Amino acid sequence: TSAQRHRTYFLLNNKAGPVIVQSKRSGLKMLELLRAFADTADDSDTATAQIAYNKHTQGGIPGALSRASFDSFIEKAESLQLALPADARDGAMRQRVMIETVLLKMANRPFYDLYLVAKLAKKLTSESTLDETLALVRHMLD
Repeated sequence: TSAQRHRTYFLLNNKAGPVIVQSKRSGLKMLELLRAFADTADDSDTATAQIAYNKHTQGGIPGALSRASFDSFIEKAESLQLALPADARDGAMRQRVMIETVLLKMANRPFYDLYLVAKLAKKLTSESTLDETLALVRHMLD
């Protein structure tokens, strides 16, 4: 699954050198070995993945806020989320709060205020989807 691939990618940086060697340049063998490897994640691996996610999201968007920097930030956050076990991932509401926190922290106050006005105009509520929140921010940054 996608979650296994992302978890495996994260763990590769730490423990999976032998898996690469064992695959002997076979993509199918590599996939089989990586899936098996992903299933061996322990609490330490989960903690490491959680720390990486927290560090990324709390660090905010480096440099100026733009559509490209926002998309890059979100893509990495999603990838790091997928490295976590399903029960440890943030739900949609926590992800929306994280996005708003990053906007408040990274953007200038007028941009954040405009975001809040646009959010009200679009009638986005705590029940709105993450995709609706992302679409609104991306529209504002276009």
